[in-house]
Amino acid sequence: MKKDRFCLSCRVAWDKVQLGRSCPCCNVPQFFTCNARDIDARKLLDSIDLTLFDLKEVTVNELGQQLIKDSCACGQKINVELNCKPRCSRKDNKRPHYPDEELPAGLDPNKYSKHSMSAFRCRKCSQPVSETVPSAKYNLILTNH
Repeated sequence: MKKDRFCLSCRVAWDKVQLGRSCPCCNVPQFFTCNARDIDARKLLDSIDLTLFDLKEVTVNELGQQLIKDSCACGQKINVELNCKPRCSRKDNKRPHYPDEELPAGLDPNKYSKHSMSAFRCRKCSQPVSETVPSAKYNLILTNH
């Protein structure tokens, strides 16, 4: 997959043909994301000592899920699914989960799916994943009161 679009606030990169120009992680419009092929974008990355390879990649798996492969501050690998509307209890529609997670013994796979399981605390350090996994942080949702 090409990494031809990136968002500096989330530090993610993605293929704009497959996922669009707006950030799939924080949903900011395309005006606030960068085209990786622009010389000014490269200069911006150079000025903060980053390359496209330092950014997390948003991919689409065989089930059509948008995933970021990330890890907790302690090193535990955690994937974050984006735009997970039907199976997610978070308002920003992110579903952090372990890549190797399986259904607990005794649960009927016809009634339950491992694709609906979420991780709320890291299994290694017991810290909330929304605080220790960069791509699992809650997005700021602005409302008018």
